[in-house]
Amino acid sequence: MKRTILLLLLLHIITASFSQSIQELNKRNGFKHFKIGDSKAKFSKHLKYLSGPFDGQVTYKYVSDSTNDYSVFGYMFDGIVLGFDSNDKLSSVFILKEYKADDFGKALKDYSSILNSLMNLFGKPQKDETEMSGNITYFWTGQNISLYFSETYKGAFVGSTLSIMFLSNSISNKNQDF
Repeated sequence: MKRTILLLLLLHIITASFSQSIQELNKRNGFKHFKIGDSKAKFSKHLKYLSGPFDGQVTYKYVSDSTNDYSVFGYMFDGIVLGFDSNDKLSSVFILKEYKADDFGKALKDYSSILNSLMNLFGKPQKDETEMSGNITYFWTGQNISLYFSETYKGAFVGSTLSIMFLSNSISNKNQDF
């Protein structure tokens, strides 16, 4: 009987901690001051048009002098791309870091460290194992937002890319092939 109660208590604690972690993703609703649903006007002086509309989004490179915007868990990322829906509301935030071919070991080390930090913040992720294309992707799905973290190996002479994407579930549900 004591074992059953202890097992149920442990299961409740694990479930509660997972729920709180996903709640943290829901609460944050984006990255730093980039909140899903924000108006495009909030960022207009920092935007440079990239492409679109594609999958219901127009994308812009975010350009800022603030190094804080590009810092994730102490790692400096190279760029931020914002996607806006047809109502000019923020629907995606992509944060990218490129590594040269000879930095592959560093890329994997950084990937592991950032993944551990994301897991501490948002709980255990799901892993996308749909194809063997040089991509490793983990993701968390909240009520209104999903978070994807990927490492993409581009080849021995090219290098790799780390990317973090916050995506409105209204967009991710339209495009299940991400």
